[in-house]
Amino acid sequence: MLWRMALRNLRRNTRRTALTLLAMSMACSLLIVTLSLNDGNLWSLILSATEQYQGHFRIQSLLKESDPDLNHTLTAKILPALRSPAVHFSPRLRGMFLMSSGSDEDMRSLPVEILGIDPKLEAKVTSLNQHFDVGNPLTAHNSGGILLGRELAKKLKAEVGAEIIVMGQGAEGTIASGLFTVQGIFSSGDQLRDGRLSLIHLLDLQNLMNLSHRAHEWVGKTSDPLKIDDFVKDLQLRAPELSIVSWRTDLPQLATVVDHWFIGQIIVMAIFYSAVILIATNTMSMSILERNREISILRALGLKRRLILKLLLLEGLFLGIGAAILGAIVGGTLVTYFYVFPIDLTPWFGEINWGSLGFRPALRTWPQIDTLMSPLILICLLGVVATILPALNILKKRLYQALGER
Repeated sequence: MLWRMALRNLRRNTRRTALTLLAMSMACSLLIVTLSLNDGNLWSLILSATEQYQGHFRIQSLLKESDPDLNHTLTAKILPALRSPAVHFSPRLRGMFLMSSGSDEDMRSLPVEILGIDPKLEAKVTSLNQHFDVGNPLTAHNSGGILLGRELAKKLKAEVGAEIIVMGQGAEGTIASGLFTVQGIFSSGDQLRDGRLSLIHLLDLQNLMNLSHRAHEWVGKTSDPLKIDDFVKDLQLRAPELSIVSWRTDLPQLATVVDHWFIGQIIVMAIFYSAVILIATNTMSMSILERNREISILRALGLKRRLILKLLLLEGLFLGIGAAILGAIVGGTLVTYFYVFPIDLTPWFGEINWGSLGFRPALRTWPQIDTLMSPLILICLLGVVATILPALNILKKRLYQALGER
């Protein structure tokens, strides 16, 4: 009977029920969106810093870590022991060369780093082969093309189509020299890096340095960069003969920001949860207190106080469940939209450069189970808990006090 009465009471005054549902569901949906935006900002910070060049982790020889000799290389034989779900790897080969551009009368030469990449695999790990000012990216079957960093191209006064001469050291002390054509000019988000870095196809650099089928490092990308420390420890246990370094080690400034971000996130969550609790409590209190007369009449007709309390708690539970469902629909829709279609704020604010890091500001959400479920559970509980105090205030009054004005 109480279940039927609770549902009937909610349907009886549709205006009051609708306003209560609207207030609680809006509070729930705003909390979902706010928490997801906060997570999205953190993820955008990490992704923009690691996906442009760094990757989430890198694997190299232990000898390479202590001695930067170009002969300390790896082969693809290391990968079977390191394979994990939702993890991508991309090989890289590095070499220091003297790069020259221009005619004999106006020759310009600079020491540069040439990075050999596999365009198909690199695209799964970073966007290094995707951000261009002019020209085209490296292709899977590219041969003889070279990409220059924006600042490097300015220093060499090289444009797309210009010929570049490179000369340096190959494997076992050999001389490595080659002629390439500028295929594009890229930006990695770091001006210092763009002033000394160029990209060519991995096969071209392997042939140039006489290091066939070898790489100096493998760069990786995981599904959850926030848990990279545990992931790297697991890989290190499986391959103790290798050096595995996470983005937190390579980017200590970013790691510090992320650690402090969690403290700020706790404060933000506390503020918004408090606001939602106040909104829900105030809404439920007003909804019950304005029913003082009808609740007193039920008592006068013989309905016991404990049954009236159960009735009001059931109404609060139904309102909480309804608000959670409506809030999940509205909040979940907004979170999904801004996750699939993030708003790039770069046209308004430009790229943000901080130290050696470059960020592309964006308005994006990042859906997570705890972010989505905690507001729903909270609003359901508040529907019941926020009912208790105003209900007890009414029920403790004597009938002649509650009905005295009538």
